[in-house]
Amino acid sequence: HLDTQEELETFIENREADLATIGDEMQMANIDLQNTLQRQQQLLQTMSNIGKVLHDTAVAIIRKIG
Repeated sequence: HLDTQEELETFIENREADLATIGDEMQMANIDLQNTLQRQQQLLQTMSNIGKVLHDTAVAIIRKIG
């Protein structure tokens, strides 16, 4: 319960500090998410490249047989 102006001001200051902390945490979480998405994209690109090499190799083998 906030009985005085000073208690109210302290309460407001504490909530503002809480909001700033939450903002910082959200920013760090966003950076982590971006890094995760970048790694996922790199993995997908690598898998795609492997698939292309396997396909090209299979086509080359089939052409030599035929």
